[in-house]
This record gives sequence, structure tokens and C-alpha cells, in this order.
Amino acid sequence: MDAKATTNVSAAALYHSTLLAIAEKSVLVRMDTVETFRGLSPEKINDLVDEGGLRWVWNINSHFSRVRHLRFLALEVLKPETVRQLSLEGALRIILGETRQSFSCSDIASRLRMCRVTVYRLHHLGHLPGSVSGGILRTTRQTLEAYLRQTWVGGGK
Repeated sequence: MDAKATTNVSAAALYHSTLLAIAEKSVLVRMDTVETFRGLSPEKINDLVDEGGLRWVWNINSHFSRVRHLRFLALEVLKPETVRQLSLEGALRIILGETRQSFSCSDIASRLRMCRVTVYRLHHLGHLPGSVSGGILRTTRQTLEAYLRQTWVGGGK
């Protein structure tokens, strides 16, 4: 193998291991992680979502247009057998935690794998109600659950 091919293989292995580390620590993952672990194109992944082949999927696009910004439950991507019997309530508990009742903008961004600007945009568009105090957006568990129920696009509804 020449040096360029070795570099490409090493870069791909590093990318894959980085995504694995992210997925193992994250509750939700983005499309690039699903592409890597499932070995599918974005079009095939979208087809799987539309057919109900991926159950735990949310579209977090703040513009609610035709463009999807999908987030997938990491457990379904890494270990699909562990979530086969999971209910929506169970998925929400995994994403939001068992006892947490209030979430800051940073909490939401971290949990939903989006930037804080997107969280504020969702708030300003009225999709994610909350209160701003001292420049920090906070919202309740019930509000965040309602948003996730509204944006769930996975199969088995």
C-alpha cells in the first residue's frame, strides 16, 4: 500500500473511531454517524426513516421545511436490539433523563446535538417556548417533551 492510501485508511479509521466515541457518549447522533455505522447513503437512510425501518428519529429543523435535520437515538444505531421494544415514553426518558425538570439552552443543544443558535431560533419561532432570564433560555421538561413528540418522524407511531 502506498503512503497516500495508508494515510486515507488511517484518516478513515480515525474518523470512524471518533464517531464511535461520540455515539457512545451521546444520546442522539446525526446523519454522518448513521452513514458510517450502517454504511448507507443519506438517501437510503431517508428511505429507511420513511419506511419505518428506523424508529427513533427526530427532525429538528428549525424552519420546518422540506429539508430534514435528523437526529437518531444512538442506541438504535449502535445496538438496535436494545431498543426494539422501547416506547416513545422510554425514548424520551433516555433523551431527557429520569428526573430533570428544567433545561437550559446549553442542555437542550447538548442533548439534541444542535448548536445553541438553533435552540434560540426554535424559541424565537415559537416552537420551543421558555423563559429568558439573565440572557439564558430555560424551558420545562413538559415543553421539551411536547417539542420532541411533535418532531418525531420515526416509524411505529
